[in-house]
Amino acid sequence: YKLVHRSNLRDQSKGYIRGLTIKGKENTMGCLSKRKILDANDLPREKVFVPEWADGDEEAYVVIRALTAKEQDDFDKLIFKGKMNDSNIPEVDTTNYRAKRAIFCLCDDEGQALFTLEDLPALSGKSAKAMQRVLEVDQRLNGRVVEKVKNSVPALDASSPSA
Repeated sequence: YKLVHRSNLRDQSKGYIRGLTIKGKENTMGCLSKRKILDANDLPREKVFVPEWADGDEEAYVVIRALTAKEQDDFDKLIFKGKMNDSNIPEVDTTNYRAKRAIFCLCDDEGQALFTLEDLPALSGKSAKAMQRVLEVDQRLNGRVVEKVKNSVPALDASSPSA
């Protein structure tokens, strides 16, 4: 067995990885059951103040949520072009990337999506700075690697026509 989750690395110095016996040490955690996995509340939501959209209301916020595995797969299908570049890396359509992520991660207080792909043109016209705030929380909640996104998404600035 080999566990690759980073949170387990800190335990290797003690001679074990959580849940497995290594070097004769006892297990520290049992195997999760189907029921525990399915019942786990693993879709956190976070309230985020976006001053660009608050119109002076200091208590206004948006809610950003973690995606389900299906939602992440749907997003990936939306942006991956289905072919590899010269470095054997999947080509990605970064057009309106921030607005597409916002469609998938912005929700109401109950976790229901606020937008659909039909809203893409309207969201694409919103502030790049506001969209970046949403994207940064989305990346953290959804375990997306910031460096990959920075390297794959064209830089936007407020003076750019696509901002």
